[in-house]
Amino acid sequence: MKKVKLLVVGYSKFVEKRLFKSLKKIKKIDFRICSKTKINDKIYYNNYLNGLQFRPNLIYISLTNHLHYKFAKLFLKKGYNVVVDKPITESLIKTTELIKIAKSKNLLLSEATLFNYHAVFQQI
Repeated sequence: MKKVKLLVVGYSKFVEKRLFKSLKKIKKIDFRICSKTKINDKIYYNNYLNGLQFRPNLIYISLTNHLHYKFAKLFLKKGYNVVVDKPITESLIKTTELIKIAKSKNLLLSEATLFNYHAVFQQI
């Protein structure tokens, strides 16, 4: 099986503390990280669009919530499979639009929900 090429857009605390360490252990995933705010040896690109030079199979968006919709829409329209940190968007209308784009292009769109057992999810 070929390696999955994953582009991580954003360097959130979750990416820094958990995702980065996990990805390093998985040999079937080749990944690169884009961040405009943190520059270190883990960051390959400081511009989100330059990260597309890597030609990823999947893009994981871990930006501040208000940027999720903008970048998910951009990457879906460019033909990339996308996973977005929760919340996927800040409104049902925007989420529905992303779903329509993903369906029309036969792409994966998923929301990464990290806290399945959080009290809020029990209420939902």
